[in-house]
Amino acid sequence: MPIPDADKPLETLREESIDQLIMNYGHGRLSRFAFEERLDKAISAHEHQQLIEISEDLELEVDEQFIQVKRAEMGSRYASAPRASKETFFNIFWGTTRTGNWKAPKTIYMINLFGGAELDFTEATFDSNDTTINIICVFGGVSLLINDNFKVKSRMLAFFGGSDNHSGSTSQPQGPNITIQGIALFGGVSTEIKYSLRESLRGFAKQIRNEIR
Repeated sequence: MPIPDADKPLETLREESIDQLIMNYGHGRLSRFAFEERLDKAISAHEHQQLIEISEDLELEVDEQFIQVKRAEMGSRYASAPRASKETFFNIFWGTTRTGNWKAPKTIYMINLFGGAELDFTEATFDSNDTTINIICVFGGVSLLINDNFKVKSRMLAFFGGSDNHSGSTSQPQGPNITIQGIALFGGVSTEIKYSLRESLRGFAKQIRNEIR
């Protein structure tokens, strides 16, 4: 016997409601305006009844194909054969950039001296679900870009510098765990979400709609 919606955890019901919105929008049952209006309400809803009302009149139910596509497009990518891996960056009067579908190792060592680095993990393939970044930053900076479903812990010590962690939490499938640790002296380390949850869901819904047309 199915569990009544009112008895489900709020975040579970939120994810189910959003999936049903995307399913119906993708198949042309909802206009773009109606989809985006309901999506905003679903993301900000604080009560079960709000989520129930958002999707109760929608005809199409989420199927297995939708679930598989969602996992492929919105889930984090991991190497088919996880391995113990590490990479070291030396940025001395220099800078490093990693973006696109690059291989993110399990352990990263970074030394910045009058240099900087930008690591964009949003499209990366991870060798492990747990990634550790060890940083020594002197008169330099490190910028980390992540997806909204990543979990980031910062253990940085900052002296005449700063360490900002703007990662968030979401009901979407849990992504990688990233731990940042080290020292920043006259430098800084920042963690930012590249795309908001709303932007990621809108992009996924648009992709579904374009593929069905």
